Amino acid sequence: MAKTPAKLSNDLVLEAGHGVRISTNMPTEVVFGNVYQPVAKEFDPLDVQGRLQELKSLENGWYDGVQGCRLSEDGIDWLSQSWYCFLPYSCHVQPPYLFPTIDGNIQAEWTFGHREIILNIDIKHHRGLWHSMNMETQSDEGDEERELDLEQSEEWDWFFQRISDFQKEQV
Repeated sequence: MAKTPAKLSNDLVLEAGHGVRISTNMPTEVVFGNVYQPVAKEFDPLDVQGRLQELKSLENGWYDGVQGCRLSEDGIDWLSQSWYCFLPYSCHVQPPYLFPTIDGNIQAEWTFGHREIILNIDIKHHRGLWHSMNMETQSDEGDEERELDLEQSEEWDWFFQRISDFQKEQV
């Protein structure tokens, strides 16, 4: 007779064989008398899809209890779909670090050697503000700034090509 795994409450203390006591703060399964505790998945900060899903969970006041607007789920879904829709298959760009902004948008950041790149993404209006700065020169020499209409595939093409170019320069 097959046994079905039993879900246990989060605060249950189990007595396992050989005098081992298991206290769990996570849901646990018991199968055939053995205890299996789930292993938390290690967070990858460069997983674009995972990070965007995580940003959906932020509530108003996420920054300090007062500041920090909740991000639009529709806006996050748009960015998630656009990112992979417009990312050229042949283009292997380094994923960005993604951060929420206090005003409810998203900031993407890359570092390639002495080059810092920031893309401020307005997820409501589908616009972006691109900044590329040479941190070595400490001057405006070689810096770039450009507004992007992220509804236009040509703008995504330009953006991914620039990231790819900086990535190649680093190698």
